Amino acid sequence: MRDDDALDLSAWEAPPPPDGLADAVIARMGGTAVGPAMPAQDDETRRRRWVVIAASAAAVLLVTLGTWIIVRGREHAPPTSGEVVATRAQHLELGGVGAELDRGADVTWRRDGATVHVEQKAGTAQWRIAGDQQVVIGAASASIDAAGASLRVEVPMNMSDTRVIGAATLTAAAVAMVTVVVYEGHVKVTSGGQTVVVQPGTTFTVPPPAPPPPPEPEPPVVGVAPVTTHGGKQLVAVLGLETADPVGRDLTEGLRARAKVGTGPYQLAAGSDKELADEKILHDCENEAPSCMAMIGDDLGADALIYGQIASPRGGYQVTLTLFDVHKKTIERSLTEMIPASEAMGVDLQRHAKDLWIKLTGTGSAATTCDADALEEKGINAESTGQHALALGQFEQALTCKPGDGRLVKLAFMSSCQLRNLGVARRFWRMLPPNEKQALLQMCIRSGITADDLDGGGASGG
Repeated sequence: MRDDDALDLSAWEAPPPPDGLADAVIARMGGTAVGPAMPAQDDETRRRRWVVIAASAAAVLLVTLGTWIIVRGREHAPPTSGEVVATRAQHLELGGVGAELDRGADVTWRRDGATVHVEQKAGTAQWRIAGDQQVVIGAASASIDAAGASLRVEVPMNMSDTRVIGAATLTAAAVAMVTVVVYEGHVKVTSGGQTVVVQPGTTFTVPPPAPPPPPEPEPPVVGVAPVTTHGGKQLVAVLGLETADPVGRDLTEGLRARAKVGTGPYQLAAGSDKELADEKILHDCENEAPSCMAMIGDDLGADALIYGQIASPRGGYQVTLTLFDVHKKTIERSLTEMIPASEAMGVDLQRHAKDLWIKLTGTGSAATTCDADALEEKGINAESTGQHALALGQFEQALTCKPGDGRLVKLAFMSSCQLRNLGVARRFWRMLPPNEKQALLQMCIRSGITADDLDGGGASGG
């Protein structure tokens, strides 16, 4: 295009706006609703949206449930059986059944569905049982049936059930009585063929079973007569009493002095002033078994032996003496007496030696025959009332009637543990069969005496 062909705009003039144009535009804008364009939603669209939300929530719930099932499946199931001897207070959890075990508690359990069968051999346990669980507790001579309950069961170990003590397995070792304390729930106790419902907030004590009838007495030995010498008297050897205290030596000499005088049917055998401990070592004897004592008597040329021990509990000396017939191999008499500490010397001690000689040899009205069963019963009665020192003395005296008797050894061991007399407990510990030591040890553990103490490797338990 040429320059001269350019449009000359300046020659064109725009026409003036019509009158009222501005007012018309403002009026138009004020009367028109202006807003963003939104698509209209019908009912079908809203319904589909809620379906999607519900499906998503269900999916999340299923994932959560599946995760819980997987984690739950990996959890360890409670044990179906087992046993524990608590050396300290501890908790036992059996799935819906829990127990707080005191030190010394001995418990064995077996689960059968919703029922747990428990044998509480010794000690104290507090049981908590859920409403959908049942526990049957065997405790000594009692059976305790509990469901949805909280209760405490105490099984103390002592010497009231002699039938248990005589058994080969002594884990439940002689129970005096079982105590059941019910805090809440339903509890039944069966004993001796009778069942009692124990109400919450009450205590029920199961008495010990009746002792067995005494054994039939053995027929007397016929045709064996003691050998008499020295003017119709029997020769007796008085062996030195087992003790580390000088009182034992002085008392032994007092008894020998009475034998030298020849009072009564006995006369001291020449050269028989030997120590009991030395003679047992010489003849390889572990205890005062009749066969062993008969060998010692034969070697000393004696028809009878007098021997024993001295213990020194607080306040005096406990003397146990035995008169043994060498030829019959039987104990003729046995006695136990206390000598006050204030009378354990000089003239007073010699007076006691004379009295003991008279009683033991039958030259006085107070002589006592050796009745192991009666002594054992006295010991059991004393133990059941907490008189441990008296019980121990009775059992030791019974052992002089039945040297080495297994049941009496166990009784004496447990009494010495109850008494916390480590020295005596060690002596009977060495006499126990190895297969019964672990079960009987629980009594000493409860009294603070350990196996190391009994074996000589630890400090005294009290």
